[in-house]
Amino acid sequence: MATSDEVPRAADAAPTESYAPIEAGFQSISVTWQSDLASRRFSYAGPQAERLLGFPITAWYEEGFWEARLASADREHVVAQRKDNLERGADIDAVYRMTTADGSNVLVREISTIIRGDGGADVLRGLFLSVGASLAVNDMPDSVKPFASFVFHELSQPIGAMLANAEAMQRLLAADPPRVAEAIDALADIVASARHTASLLSGMRQGAR
Repeated sequence: MATSDEVPRAADAAPTESYAPIEAGFQSISVTWQSDLASRRFSYAGPQAERLLGFPITAWYEEGFWEARLASADREHVVAQRKDNLERGADIDAVYRMTTADGSNVLVREISTIIRGDGGADVLRGLFLSVGASLAVNDMPDSVKPFASFVFHELSQPIGAMLANAEAMQRLLAADPPRVAEAIDALADIVASARHTASLLSGMRQGAR
């Protein structure tokens, strides 16, 4: 099990109001992060954090940043949902809107889990995924919506884990001295996630025949 002092890496229907995709097409942004379990204050935010919301990474470390950036119409529900999950010790997999520096809303998927501190405080570690137009399932024909939602749900977690671990590897190998052993662990996690994804795709292919 990971401990809270390691480099972060991976392990409700959204409201119908329009949102602003970050970039046209199928572009995706992923942000790995870690926060204090009680205060929700970020102690780490990955390098794509600024690209996601338009705020400098230093702003992410300010107290109350996450809650303040939740879209006002979603805030009460999202905070209550997260509180309920954490009290039950359950992982979080939720989609909600966050407000960017220019005032527009982006649709974000949060995948996070509690990391038990080894003699220290527990933390919440996770991933924010913004996938723009690929989340616009409502634009699809009714006949394919259930399957599209299933595919998105099943594949987003292993793909998100691969992105998070690849980012962690970059940080580990860029350290002075390079943290090679931990980077190898992160690579093993990437391989495991890739095999899981391949297995899911194989099963879907067999089921479609």
